[in-house]
Order: sequence, then C-alpha cells, then structure tokens
Amino acid sequence: MGPATTPWWRVLGGWFADGGRIVRRRSGRVALGAVVLLAGVAVLAWTGADRAIADRLAESPDASLLTLAKAASKWGELHLAPLIALAVMWAAGRFWQSSRLVWGACAGTLAGASAGLTALILKMVLGRPRPYLNVADELTWFAHVSGYQSFPSGHTTHCFGIAAAVLVMAPRWGAGFLAGAILVAWSRMYLGRHYLSDVLAGAGLGSLVGVALALAVLRWQETRSKNP
Repeated sequence: MGPATTPWWRVLGGWFADGGRIVRRRSGRVALGAVVLLAGVAVLAWTGADRAIADRLAESPDASLLTLAKAASKWGELHLAPLIALAVMWAAGRFWQSSRLVWGACAGTLAGASAGLTALILKMVLGRPRPYLNVADELTWFAHVSGYQSFPSGHTTHCFGIAAAVLVMAPRWGAGFLAGAILVAWSRMYLGRHYLSDVLAGAGLGSLVGVALALAVLRWQETRSKNP
C-alpha cells in the first residue's frame, strides 16, 4: 500500500513515530537544551525572581494593558484565534495550491493539541500554585484545582507548539504565529496566571513538539512525492 492510499490514522501515527525518532536522533542537543531551560526555571523559582517579577507586574496595572492582556489570553485559547488562523492558512493553501501551507496548518493543529495535552498532564501532576494566590511557591502533587496548575503555562505551550510547526513549514506565516504566541505568553504573566518560568517552560516544550512534528510531516511529504 503506497503513501497515497495509506489510511489517515496510519499517516497520523507515522508522523508521531517519526517525530519521536527525530527527537531521539537529536537526543544530545535536546537534553542539553532541556537542562539549560530547567536550570533557568530552577534559578527563577528558587531565588525568588519569579515572585519578584510577578509582584512587580501586579503593582498598579495599566488599564489599557490589562484590557489587551485579557483579550490576548482569551483569544489565545487553542480553539479560538490559533485554530481560526490555522483554518485560514489551510484555506489559503488550498486556494493557492500550496502543499506547504495545507500541511503546515495540519502540522500546527496537531502540534498545538499534542503540546497542550502534554502541558495539561504536567500541570495536574506538579500542582504549582499560580502567582495570584500569593501562597508559598511549593508543588502540590496531583492537584486538580485550576489555581494549582501553573507549571507549565498551557496557553504558552500550545501557542508555541503551533508557531514552531508553522515556522518550519511556512516561515512567513510562522512569524505571525510566533508574534501571537509571545503576546499570549506575556498576557498570562500580566494577568498573574503564570510565573516567568512557567511561560519559558511552556515555550520550550511547545517548540520541541512543534519542530519535531513539522519535520516529520516534511519527511512524509518528501516520501509521498517520490511514491505518488
């Protein structure tokens, strides 16, 4: 059975499997990046820098910035602006007959959902309190309350997952997605929902998932074009 007639669920499974192989082949660089990121997260948390930054942002918030942050946070949900933008990208790809845009939109959707789900699991397991609670910054394992699901930032994770995938597949479109992801990450901090380390971890996790899946889709495209 050739690539063109392969059932969609096998194609999807193949993307995930190849994405995993891509990460394994680059395990040294991935591990180094993870160590550096986690070290930065630890420094921010243990030195109190996270708390200091959160407190500074909470002091006399600007009304216009607060309005912007609320809008960015609301529309940054995976099922709102990101999904709409991906749908527009997919439609543009169909209209201009650009496979990069069509499959880039697919890769972005898959990366956003996968990265977001991973972040949700981590948040529930680790149970870090959100900044606005003003309680001790300690982990409460297996927390099922939203106020104790701060690390990593889910909004940031899925937005950066989408942005990273689109950047690999269609850099010009990816620049817009990246700008949106940065805005969403800032909004989560400005609203007191996440610490700086939460959004940094989310950006790192999302980017890893997005790049791996996008590269897997590109490899699949190449194989498909050689075996129509």
